[in-house]
Amino acid sequence: MDAERKHFFLMTVEIRILTALLSRTAFRAFGDHFAAHNVEISGIHYGILRALSHQSYTISDLSRRFMLDPSTLDVSALVWARSVLVSEAALVQVKERAR
Repeated sequence: MDAERKHFFLMTVEIRILTALLSRTAFRAFGDHFAAHNVEISGIHYGILRALSHQSYTISDLSRRFMLDPSTLDVSALVWARSVLVSEAALVQVKERAR
């Protein structure tokens, strides 16, 4: 591998690492915000719900997109969170808890 290709490869690895760190930090911030307002949803679940609001994904697609092992995705929690977020009555409850 010549020097230019090696340098490019190292830059792409560094970008991937920094992107993963940024994404995990953002999800933790969402989780902290939700916890402070007594909303029972994690940052990861919020991110997944946002992704699912644009298009459908399989569990494998979600695990790749969010850099998670498929076994760590709690499908029942995702189904519960989605039902809470789309329910108008539940939205009112979430808003009241946030006050």
